Amino acid sequence: MALVTLAEAKAGLNKLSALDDAEIQGYIDGASEAIQSITGPIASIPRTEKHDGGDSVVMLRVRPVLAITSVTEYRGSGAGTVLAEHTPGSTVDGYLLDSDIGQLIRCTATGYPRAFWPGPMNVVVVFNAGYASTPPTVKQATLLLIEHLWRTTQNRGGSARPQPGASSADSPLTAHALPWVVEELIAPYLKAPEIG
Repeated sequence: MALVTLAEAKAGLNKLSALDDAEIQGYIDGASEAIQSITGPIASIPRTEKHDGGDSVVMLRVRPVLAITSVTEYRGSGAGTVLAEHTPGSTVDGYLLDSDIGQLIRCTATGYPRAFWPGPMNVVVVFNAGYASTPPTVKQATLLLIEHLWRTTQNRGGSARPQPGASSADSPLTAHALPWVVEELIAPYLKAPEIG
């Protein structure tokens, strides 16, 4: 899913006409995919994960968690029990969520931890991962990457020559695919290590 709009990318490239829209959209898609391959989901994506029961904590593999759709606990081959998010004053068991780290805790009606029913892959969590909107620094990183990729293709007929006063590190053909400024901007959003 795209992290910036076509209008934002065109403004960053100082393009007013629609002649290059299809090509620019390709750069948007490519840059968005490249960044999210490093950070994990930024744009909201639906996700279903299965986890082993037997403990009170399940660590979701993809985070941050934007919203939980359902948490279902299966006991054998029968119908599952759908757990609701715990609220104060509740009279039934539920779950608590730390969305930033993807920690899901099964709890009693009073809010104390309680183990999920034991079993292999018997806890099914359906949720959306990512952010409600693209964080400003990730948006800026995406626009910079689009500009970088665009510049590397604009001298298609011959060798790229650096501008007067530019260092070799500034040359599009000698710089690496992900400029260091992009890496620095997305560093706070780097993908959490996979768990189990």
